[in-house]
Amino acid sequence: MQKFLAWLVVWYAVGGHISIAQDRAADGSSGRAPVFGVIQEALAEWNENVAFTATFDYYRAGIDPGGLTLEQIVDRLETERTDETDPDALVAGHHARGELVAYRGVTRIRVEFDSPSQPVHDNLPEGFEPPAGAVLVRDAPFEQACGVTPRIGQPVQALYQLPSAVGELKLGDSVSVDLPESAGGAPISRVQRMATPLSLHAWGPDALFRFGSQQPDTMREIESRTPDELVLEMVGVAGGQSCTRQVTLWTKPLYPVVRSIVTSYRSTEGELLSESRRVFSHFVECSDRFYVARKVIQASLRAGGKAHVKIFISDDLGEVPPDADDIAIRFPDSTRIGGMRNLPDVDDSGERVINILELEREDLSPQRILDPVAIAAAERALLLNGESPETRDWRWWLLAANVALVIGLSIIIAWRRGSGGE
Repeated sequence: MQKFLAWLVVWYAVGGHISIAQDRAADGSSGRAPVFGVIQEALAEWNENVAFTATFDYYRAGIDPGGLTLEQIVDRLETERTDETDPDALVAGHHARGELVAYRGVTRIRVEFDSPSQPVHDNLPEGFEPPAGAVLVRDAPFEQACGVTPRIGQPVQALYQLPSAVGELKLGDSVSVDLPESAGGAPISRVQRMATPLSLHAWGPDALFRFGSQQPDTMREIESRTPDELVLEMVGVAGGQSCTRQVTLWTKPLYPVVRSIVTSYRSTEGELLSESRRVFSHFVECSDRFYVARKVIQASLRAGGKAHVKIFISDDLGEVPPDADDIAIRFPDSTRIGGMRNLPDVDDSGERVINILELEREDLSPQRILDPVAIAAAERALLLNGESPETRDWRWWLLAANVALVIGLSIIIAWRRGSGGE
């Protein structure tokens, strides 16, 4: 009953009292109360309690705008069916299939690309320096479970790098389990870097209303297209650029959901420098009261450059409810495992199983293992020295034999000297 009454207040605040926020902003005080706080709480409740399973198609491409605006590109992607086999499709080429499970704030995602893994030599983030000797790979298959678990009480991830190869370089076939402090503060969820219904996890209910670390200067409601929509606009400055963001929410459900996020950055002269759009559509009801998008489009465009697009499409999202076992990651007994004090048991099928919902803090190793990037770096170093990964085994045996020979000779010499002195 208390929960019901609380969300009556949410509905009343979102649906009928946006004008309070407008009035306060007009008076020069913060426009964040009460509507922004209410929306933050609603989005947080959605993130923590939504539950669904889905199989999906995932597309990623760079598109020549050809005179189209980013809005026109996204509108076209919304109406046409993406098909990697259609040469006339706007998005074709980089395609993956996967599984996505959300269960009470914890997610599991598995992604396998149609194309083989490829090394990355360019288009790296500004200021990013890869580890010495490391090889960076695009389209490497993976499976990851992550989230705040009740037993540990803080974010934890289990990352399974599926076996793959780049030329002669063998990658993956390893599992690592980490807490945030052992992950160097890096984002724990690869869902954050993809277009999925959970893309808001990359923002968080509070980050949605910030420009990086900067609070906007003004927040206000602007006119919406339909009565069941709420459009909030934020304007501010970040990095010397003028920033504007419009967030459109669908307020008909008990827990309002985001339909679109449009962010633009302009120079001090008003020139458009970059723009990004996230659009969520084809909503279905999950867990009785939460609405989830079956199609998600993320697109960004810098002035004079290509439009970078990511698309998530699922035809069966929400049809089968998940349970705790659906978060588990299964992998062969031969897979390398790190980050755990004790190896998980092998089941009847010969596989090991890790379910982060069942892990205790004492199950985790205090030291981080050699992760897949470091393993790849070590393999790459061998290749750079003119060796192949297959030469590693006999070289290690040769080194071990030499060490044993030196130790043996030292013992014999010491013994003879001792015998001679008696």
